[in-house]
Amino acid sequence: MDKELGTICMGHKWKGTVEARKLRFLELYEDGASYQEIMTQLGLDEHDLRDWRATIRILGVSRFLMSHTVKTTYSYETKLAAVKARIEDQVSYQDILAAYGVAPKLLRRWCKIYSEHGEAGLQPKKRGRQLGAKQKPVQELPPMEKLELRIKQLEAENAILKKVAALKDWRN
Repeated sequence: MDKELGTICMGHKWKGTVEARKLRFLELYEDGASYQEIMTQLGLDEHDLRDWRATIRILGVSRFLMSHTVKTTYSYETKLAAVKARIEDQVSYQDILAAYGVAPKLLRRWCKIYSEHGEAGLQPKKRGRQLGAKQKPVQELPPMEKLELRIKQLEAENAILKKVAALKDWRN
């Protein structure tokens, strides 16, 4: 437990901010703690531990500490080039991190998408409602229900007009 960083470690579940977790990782890493000790204290798996070490080694401590604060978007071409470099050319995750700036965890996700959906899976997704999306067709009500609905609308309109008239009388 580290009161200074405001973190509490319970089993493998880390309680605290990402910044505190990364700072604690740096402390442990610089003090020469074992992989197992770091993984236990911070709740990291082996992939994350290796990725963090590679990020520090390749991009530096400052980029490692700031990597979670900015959401980077990658073009389709960058995604495809990084995935093909990994799958077809067997380039290491660290080399791809250095060349493209893509975190290994993200690259693993892209490789999985690529293997399941091909190049189309890496295309940017359209967001929001589609242009020209049609509304559901209004169901035709029976004549009696139409009349009852119209009566309710007129009653509501009448009530509003009465309140407006009362408000005008009250002001005068």
